Amino acid sequence: TDAPPPGGLPGGVAPFPRAGEEGYVLSVAASTGGVRIVVASDTEHGLWNGAMTLRQLLLDAAGVRETAVTPQLAFDYPDQPIRGASPAELAFATTDASGNFVVSAVQLAALDALALVKMNFAIFPSRTLATTALEWSRSRQAFAALQRAAADRFIELVPSIGTLQSDWAPTYRD
Repeated sequence: TDAPPPGGLPGGVAPFPRAGEEGYVLSVAASTGGVRIVVASDTEHGLWNGAMTLRQLLLDAAGVRETAVTPQLAFDYPDQPIRGASPAELAFATTDASGNFVVSAVQLAALDALALVKMNFAIFPSRTLATTALEWSRSRQAFAALQRAAADRFIELVPSIGTLQSDWAPTYRD
């Protein structure tokens, strides 16, 4: 039958000890009438990472569905605990009708691109938003919103703190 074995993984496949918080097992197997895909992990972060790999398998670079998926079995986990980048697009904030900074589509796309390759840190160019006290108040709210969007993708947003004069240091983990 096509009923998945316990845990949804192919027979003989079990969780592996090196999986950690971010590891997962991905199985793509032929099944009666199609393909059976299983992503398994002990954690939400591992499931997210497995889903990102599955997305890479199912969509081409332009986001168009692939016509065929090759059967495979993958045991995956990160080699390094910290994987990150500082995409310039994170600096592209926008404002709403009231002049408040809001998370932009460009910023969300940058976070999505990092998530797709399983980056877990993004460095934010801290001096790009605030230049006045009023802007600081608004930009702090925007930074918090961007932090939430990053966290939804298992990315920790870290402000670039280049000098001791940076006013972002005390707010990083607020």
